[in-house]
Amino acid sequence: MSEAFDPFALLADPNLAARRLPGDLRLSSSRFPESPEGYGNADWGHYHGENEGRFVLLDATGPGVITRLWFTMTDYDVEPPDRSGSDAARLFVTLDGVPLDLGDGPGAGATLGDLTSGRRPPFEAPWVVRRADGGNAVIIALPMTFERSARVELVPPEIQVYYQVDWRALPAGTRVAPSALPPDAATQARIDRAADALRDPPTGTERATFEGELLPGGEAEVEVGAGIVRSLSVDGPGQLEATLRVDGEVAATGRVDRWLFAGQSAAPYDSTLSAFDGTTRTLRYPIPVEGAATLRLRNPGEEPVAVAASLGVDPGAPPAALGRFGMSCDAGSSEELTNRTFLELVGRGHLAGHHLEVRDTQYGWWFMEGDHEVFVDGAWTLLGTGIEDYFGGAYYFQDGVMQHPLYGITGFDLNGGPHIGSSFIEASMYRHHLLDAPSFQRELAFEYEITDPFATYDACFAWYADRGE
Repeated sequence: MSEAFDPFALLADPNLAARRLPGDLRLSSSRFPESPEGYGNADWGHYHGENEGRFVLLDATGPGVITRLWFTMTDYDVEPPDRSGSDAARLFVTLDGVPLDLGDGPGAGATLGDLTSGRRPPFEAPWVVRRADGGNAVIIALPMTFERSARVELVPPEIQVYYQVDWRALPAGTRVAPSALPPDAATQARIDRAADALRDPPTGTERATFEGELLPGGEAEVEVGAGIVRSLSVDGPGQLEATLRVDGEVAATGRVDRWLFAGQSAAPYDSTLSAFDGTTRTLRYPIPVEGAATLRLRNPGEEPVAVAASLGVDPGAPPAALGRFGMSCDAGSSEELTNRTFLELVGRGHLAGHHLEVRDTQYGWWFMEGDHEVFVDGAWTLLGTGIEDYFGGAYYFQDGVMQHPLYGITGFDLNGGPHIGSSFIEASMYRHHLLDAPSFQRELAFEYEITDPFATYDACFAWYADRGE
């Protein structure tokens, strides 16, 4: 008999990003009811039912796992608008017909403020983001599994409520141990190991390096043999060109500030699968190598530059179940208000992460109103509510940068203007997908609604193809 689906054991696996998980990712949200071609922007409310004063956010049949709940709420009847109402909203979660004890007793629910305060184990960092740290967004990312059904309900204040519930529908017959709260000692230990893995990912037991000066047009290489590359780091100007070849095939190429998830507007940050300390950009996606991997750097500028680069690797034959790593980047704008496809994949595999840098020279933050829309195997499966919502924030990140192990905004350039009032915006954002990785059997396309024709997008996606694809 196969092992039960255990989200915490999976999250503790350093190779998880390279594994295609069973099932399909789903998104239940407050999105304005419309087709993918629509441009409605009233993305609040739109609940999926009401039950004795509780509004239904998710009503799913199992087996499955809830991977993230995101909320933000606004009272526009006061000036300035009040964003604090989400703290008082009361959440209820029922799994397989059993109400969870979220801290106030079985079936009593709990307020989002209490749940994200860090004082209600296991709802602690990195599983929650409180409103003060999330730019007025509230996030609960503690995985919750169910075998037959899941119901998420909210009693909100009478204000505008925006929400997203990411969940993974697992294949029928998948063995799942339904989540129970509070967790027993063994479950708490698994939760703690998963949290440690998110905070402290491996960087490789052996390291190949280059350090020196590159003249204009000059090149340098770093190479490792069979194993799993755990970290790829480059210290140097963001305009450096870098190409990663794995087993003779190009896995990633382009400017290092783009595909190493730290664009021109990025400030220092540290996440599970990428980091930037101000000079060194590091990617930590596990990269299986059967023969050799080579990182080639080139200086496209007109002046010599100092460069340091390294590949950290765990040597040995990589497990066959791990996918083949790829990085795809696309840059550009659209003169029309339309959807623009930034990624198209065919075959079998999964999307593992996304870095986006957007520049706008006319309408400021209005580009954030574009929804992310993902097409998988013949159907639109993920239809979002706004760019900053996808990356974990809210309200155009007006409360500053935010960092989480799996998503955030690393920095922005306002060209000296006020945050909301500036017409010139440059923002750098990231999201890593682990339990919530969209899987595909035939094809996947990732689009954004283009709501501002003056915006320019630099988008890079980390993905894995099944071996042999």
